[in-house]
Amino acid sequence: MRHLLAAGVEIWELPGTVVHAKVVVADDVVSFGTVNLDAWALYRNSELMLLARSAEVAEQFRERLFEPDIARCHAGLPPTGVEALRSAFADKLTYYL
Repeated sequence: MRHLLAAGVEIWELPGTVVHAKVVVADDVVSFGTVNLDAWALYRNSELMLLARSAEVAEQFRERLFEPDIARCHAGLPPTGVEALRSAFADKLTYYL
């Protein structure tokens, strides 16, 4: 998470829920589908992702998907202390599961 934030990625947290959408909007390109963005899904599973290179589609995703959720969110912060250790351990462990 620290690397993403340092690279300028916006991360938002919606307390009390899990948002399972797999959507990335970068400039005028949108990727969406069932693919999880981790080593297991990208190299071992058969997943589906669509790529739309369209400013209009990107804007629709921003307006209809992101803006309503972001209005209820707070900015995401990297875990600290024990939670940071738990997170790092879980990340490494899930690679092998």
